[in-house]
Amino acid sequence: MNTPISSLRHLLLALLLAWVSMGLIDNAHADERPHSLQPRQWALQFEIDGADLTAFEGLVFSGKYHLSRGSALRLGIGYNYTASVTQSVNPDPADRSTESKFTEHDIQLALQFVRYLSVGSYFNPFLVAGAQYGGGWWERSQIRTQPGQTDRGSITEGNFQSLGLVLGLGVEWFATRRISFLAEYRFLIQHVWDESRNRFESPPGQIVDQSGWDSERWSVGGDSVRFGLSL
Repeated sequence: MNTPISSLRHLLLALLLAWVSMGLIDNAHADERPHSLQPRQWALQFEIDGADLTAFEGLVFSGKYHLSRGSALRLGIGYNYTASVTQSVNPDPADRSTESKFTEHDIQLALQFVRYLSVGSYFNPFLVAGAQYGGGWWERSQIRTQPGQTDRGSITEGNFQSLGLVLGLGVEWFATRRISFLAEYRFLIQHVWDESRNRFESPPGQIVDQSGWDSERWSVGGDSVRFGLSL
């Protein structure tokens, strides 16, 4: 697991490498490649979460408007969906078995300033800084069964909101003047508001007890790498 300090070190190292590579890239490619990083140019970007490319879990749509040759504003909306089902079955028929389900929906809105460290090179590294708002809801359910006893279940539901700062580092490669591919790493500092409600049922569907709690916390850490396409 990455700690906040470890994630910050990775981000600072990546920034240093980007600044060093900027000079190397410019020197290695004197002829400028075709690109659309020009003032008053628009671009539509699609990005996916690269944590697990075997399963779709996240997608980001962004509109980018260039203020100048090396800087742009980007407005984006993202959606993440997570689902899992686990079962614990004991080989002894007299023992208890458990089934757990979890689902989560997460929506983000972000306004960011993008600064390109080089323009027209083979690879165009860029930095990102901006604000992000997020919100979502989740549910975790668990059913315990045991022969000769009444089934028991618990359901925990919650919703959350977050507001914070996003810092990022990426690189963009232009296949043609209008089509490019990009990879981006983000570091987030967020304040999060959580609200949760829990209820116990025995048998499932009949509530025997319930509780709830609210909390606030700070969240600091790195996000997974995102891969995308820009048009």
